[in-house]
Amino acid sequence: MTKPIIGITMFRENRTAGTYNSINYDYAKAIIEAGGIPIFLLVTDTNLCKEYLNIIDGILFSGGEDIAPHFFNEEPILKLGSVDSIRDNFELSLFKIAFERKIPILGICRGLQLINVAFFMY
Repeated sequence: MTKPIIGITMFRENRTAGTYNSINYDYAKAIIEAGGIPIFLLVTDTNLCKEYLNIIDGILFSGGEDIAPHFFNEEPILKLGSVDSIRDNFELSLFKIAFERKIPILGICRGLQLINVAFFMY
């Protein structure tokens, strides 16, 4: 039996030298320890979502910044943290396709919030 390949979403960091995708390595470590093979899903064009989902057996939506409130028909409040609408769009598209294909999904922190927002939208 082959080990399951689990995609892990990443967050983007804007630095003076450009934009970087990064992730807490503990997510990958946990997947390895559970017998899976982690791969990191770069936040990119939503057209790649189907391609990513063709090669993974499950997906972990990781933690990170707040989800932009306009995705759930709310206005920003003063205490809103940083948001990344590019990541939001990418992950919401990824979720929709994964859910339709019945690919196992896990959300941690922001990832769980994203799942709730996706169910609100779809």
